[in-house]
Amino acid sequence: MITLENKMLKVCLNPDFGCKIHSFLHKETGFELAAQSEKEVQIRGSEKKAVFGDYAYGFDDAFPNIDAESLSLHNKTFNYPDHGMVWDRKFRVINATSDSALCSFKDDDLKLTYTKSFSLKGETLTSEISIEYEESSPFPCIYTFHGLIKYEDDMEIVLPKGSDELINVLKHPRFGDVGNILETEDVSKLPKYGSGDMLKYYVCGRVKEGKCGVKYTKSGMEYELSYDSNCLPYLGVWITAGGLDGANNMALEPSDGFYDSVSKAIDNKAVKVLKPNEKRLIRLDIRLRRIPEDKDV
Repeated sequence: MITLENKMLKVCLNPDFGCKIHSFLHKETGFELAAQSEKEVQIRGSEKKAVFGDYAYGFDDAFPNIDAESLSLHNKTFNYPDHGMVWDRKFRVINATSDSALCSFKDDDLKLTYTKSFSLKGETLTSEISIEYEESSPFPCIYTFHGLIKYEDDMEIVLPKGSDELINVLKHPRFGDVGNILETEDVSKLPKYGSGDMLKYYVCGRVKEGKCGVKYTKSGMEYELSYDSNCLPYLGVWITAGGLDGANNMALEPSDGFYDSVSKAIDNKAVKVLKPNEKRLIRLDIRLRRIPEDKDV
């Protein structure tokens, strides 16, 4: 485990499992942002196969997909595992200090090097992802930030400005079928903790700004996620209030594909295709602070 720490935050990373952010702690208040596991499963050194559902907590990366599938494209078969190929990879630690880390792994089959760097400054952790693709054929893929955060009653989701229409992507008793258009006020009242509800929706079309977050009104804390909306133009929202394996968490999921599977993204003409010898760079700024008394801050 790698620990990054300053006066404001303490962040724990696990290079043995996808460089997942296990903990994102605001030191002064003791507020833990990262969703915590209710069933810690030990895989390394055992014969048990890692299953994503056992590790659905903390912040990781869903690349090159979310939904599992196999596709034959460009005279090649691509196998896309559940929630991608990064979350259970063992990263090599290249460098680590008290407030920064650099880790990487290489996939020999895809001829792809995936590097993550972290730097801590004040109330913000900056995460930079570099994807270097060296194969000779194009690679259709999706990058999605999969940051599962703490779920509380009376929390408020802050969507990017101009996100007036949403699209339902998970059949729901209240929101209906996949593809139904929702208004932001339809989803403003979140399910009660432990209610057994579960939902997922996306902002319709490309977001107008790369900023979203959550206000924890009960705890007085604010989570803000900033990124380049040209790089990650789509935004999904996932919530389970006890609906999936009894877990209570949610995620704001900026992505470069719409949505979840490569095949859907291809059909929607919203997929990233890595070209031979292309290098992809992605940056996310994760901020955790007290809710400012001045609401306009």
